[in-house]
Amino acid sequence: MDTQKRTFKLAILIAVTSWTSVSLATEFKIDPAHSAVIFKIRHSDVNYIWGRFNKVSGRIITDQSRDPKEFDFQIEVAVRSIDTNNKKRNKHLKSSEFFKATKHKIISFKTNKVKKLENGQLELYGTLNMLNVKKDIVVLFNISPTKVEGLVFRLGGDATFTVKRSDFGLGSNAKGIADEVTIMVSLEAKYKMIPMG
Repeated sequence: MDTQKRTFKLAILIAVTSWTSVSLATEFKIDPAHSAVIFKIRHSDVNYIWGRFNKVSGRIITDQSRDPKEFDFQIEVAVRSIDTNNKKRNKHLKSSEFFKATKHKIISFKTNKVKKLENGQLELYGTLNMLNVKKDIVVLFNISPTKVEGLVFRLGGDATFTVKRSDFGLGSNAKGIADEVTIMVSLEAKYKMIPMG
C-alpha cells in the first residue's frame, strides 16, 4: 500500500514538473459546473431584468509562462439554455423576435489576439458571433493564478462588458428595454495530466 502511495505521489510530481517546466501550449476545457454567463438589461428605465445561459462550453489555451501569443479563448453558450426565471419570457426570447433559437443555436466568442496589461489583466481582442452576425469586440479579462489539485490544473477568471442589441439585430422591434446589454462572464477551465509510466 505504501509503495502504491509513493508511486502515485511520484506520478503527480512528474506530471506537475512536466507542465511547469515546458512552454508547450495546453488546452484547458471549460468546466460548465463552475462557469457562468450572466446578463442584465434595463427595463422601462426603471430596473434591470437579469438572466443567464445555463450551458457554457469551450476552451482556454495557454502555456506555463502565460505568453499572450499562446493564449486562445473559445467560448460557446447554448441559446436554448437562456434562463430569466420566467418561462413565458424565456419562450419569447427564444422566438424569431429575439434569438431565433431554432435556427441559431450557439453564441460564440473567439479571440484573435491577446494582450497582457501591466496590472495583470488580459485584453482579449475577439469576435462575438450572435445570430450569425459577427462583431469584433475587446474584453478585459481578470485572469486567475493556476491552481494545482493532484493531477488537475485549474485556471479561470472573469470579465464584464457591454454590447448593443441593435448591432446584432436582436429584438429590433422590442419596446421597453434598453439597447445596451451588460454581460458578466466567470470561467473555470481545467486540464488533467496523464502521468507517464
